[in-house]
Amino acid sequence: ELSGLLVAETRDFGVWDKPTSDPHKQKLMGVEAGTVSGNFRVTPEAIVLANMSVSTSRSLIRTTVSLGYEEDLGLAVYEGSKIDLRDVSPLVAIPMEGVAHVSVSGGGKFGDPHLEGELSVSGFEFGGFPIGDILQSKVSFVPLDLQFSEAKVPHGDSIVDVPGLALDYDDGAAAVVLDGSIDSRQSGMHLRDFFHMVNLLETAASSSALPTKDPLWQRVDGLARGTATLNYVLGGRRDRCRSGRLQVLGRMDLTRLSLWDI
Repeated sequence: ELSGLLVAETRDFGVWDKPTSDPHKQKLMGVEAGTVSGNFRVTPEAIVLANMSVSTSRSLIRTTVSLGYEEDLGLAVYEGSKIDLRDVSPLVAIPMEGVAHVSVSGGGKFGDPHLEGELSVSGFEFGGFPIGDILQSKVSFVPLDLQFSEAKVPHGDSIVDVPGLALDYDDGAAAVVLDGSIDSRQSGMHLRDFFHMVNLLETAASSSALPTKDPLWQRVDGLARGTATLNYVLGGRRDRCRSGRLQVLGRMDLTRLSLWDI
């Protein structure tokens, strides 16, 4: 066995959808520069990067990675790791913001790993949509397919449950496909909070008057309780404007409804 301390400055790190030698590869995410430190070990079974710290100007990841000689992968990202999403944005072509706290573990063969863990995000923005905070979520990943479950998302005066959300980067007909479900039956969702999330209002709901992008939506409010499905597509035939297509289909009961001061 061979082991020792490893400290390295790295830049232009990228994760691709195909091998780096493939001329048709597309970049999924990347980090401009960072510092890596930890323990480098060569064992009879694997190369192990143990208790590594990966730091950028805004993020810190604590991890152990095992690269087995039989193409077996082991990965653990420890609690306390913090990722500023600006460091890995854009994801494919989708800009993101927010600070994620994550702990995951798992492994498998190099070409088919399976990771599971916990995730929370403060100030999450995805593709220009100001989602808000993700208080808690279970997360799982297999290559090019990211799944979220049991998430809670507060926004303004609303708290929405997200039973499931899937991001598929290998759909074939689009660069990214997002499918999800939301449930507002417990706490309800204020229409103004929803309008803000889809960029019809500039600020989240409050008791004060709101600046607005369209005065039409400034005077619409109410409390919605029910369920809905989300579908977001970037690229492909379904994205006719080439900047992303969002579809929301819901079945909601509305109370405290106010329509243009009526």
